[in-house]
Amino acid sequence: MNLAHTFRIEKSNCMNLINITYLLSIPLFLLLSACSGKDDPVSKYQENHSRDKKLTVEFTGNNNERIKAIQDSIRPTSSSITPVMDSSNSFVSQLIFQNKTGRVVTFDVIENNPYQNLMLPVLKRNNQGNRVFNLKKKTSTLPDSFFISQKYAHQISPNHTLSKADSRSTVYKEGKNHTVVAYNLLSYNTHNELIGHKGTALILNGEGEITRTFYHLEDDIRLPLVNNDGGHLAFLSGGAKDINGWGISSEKFHLLNTVKGKKLLEIEATENESFSKPYVLDENKIVFESDIGYSSSIKYKFWIIDIKKQIIFTKSFDKKIRNKLSKIDSQGLLFSNGRREDFEQSFDQKKY
Repeated sequence: MNLAHTFRIEKSNCMNLINITYLLSIPLFLLLSACSGKDDPVSKYQENHSRDKKLTVEFTGNNNERIKAIQDSIRPTSSSITPVMDSSNSFVSQLIFQNKTGRVVTFDVIENNPYQNLMLPVLKRNNQGNRVFNLKKKTSTLPDSFFISQKYAHQISPNHTLSKADSRSTVYKEGKNHTVVAYNLLSYNTHNELIGHKGTALILNGEGEITRTFYHLEDDIRLPLVNNDGGHLAFLSGGAKDINGWGISSEKFHLLNTVKGKKLLEIEATENESFSKPYVLDENKIVFESDIGYSSSIKYKFWIIDIKKQIIFTKSFDKKIRNKLSKIDSQGLLFSNGRREDFEQSFDQKKY
């Protein structure tokens, strides 16, 4: 089996689960586990654990007064997605969903992490409560290739071997009708340099049901978002640096169609370019900004992704003009001096 071209997407609600497996030679980055089959710890974990979590359960409380207070404060006449921060207020530990009928469901971010039970020796837990695994004494049947990304393979040598792996979660807190929870498995060598990553994204609707999962993407998932109807997932990846601060992977913007499980767009940053956090502008547009260059010569570029028309609108501004920006609406940019730049009329356009 050609593992490099194995791709699985799942669509589920409380009543059914549809699995579609493609074994086609397609150059997508959406990859299933490097080992598939019943003896693979990750697949086994997903079979025995993650799918059970797709069947959402009525919230019964867990003796956590803070969470109970949030639950009680949500009016049953409104539909809402409420992120609950951990006790140190550093990351989202749970999501609380309440629909218009008052039904309340919780999603435990840590418990649904597909990288929590890898059948490896545990060194400790990180500050998100996720396990840090010892790869020096690997007892799992997962191959080394599961932990090593090809673009970082040069950082593996007899003197710098596999050392540890841990996972991080990130939640799209601004989600209203849908949200996304992303998990990244990060692997390091004995020099504490990043040597690999896998990303998994779970998309949930306003009822707290997982409607789509993307397992083990070859790219890490940073700053993910899902548009209001849940049909498109966007995120950044890359931008990793070595211990000396040198870039070892370029930053990228990704756009996926969650209904078809298809990658629509990948934009790679140029040299000396970095991307800002993407956000949803309206029903059909996703926006992010990039800066290019250094100091006084820096340029700011706006990227408007129109998912309905499948057009990328772009335009660059110098720092002086960028500092006068006062508002971005669904039609264009408005500046404090009265200047307006409409996407359709003054931006460069490109179909994707």
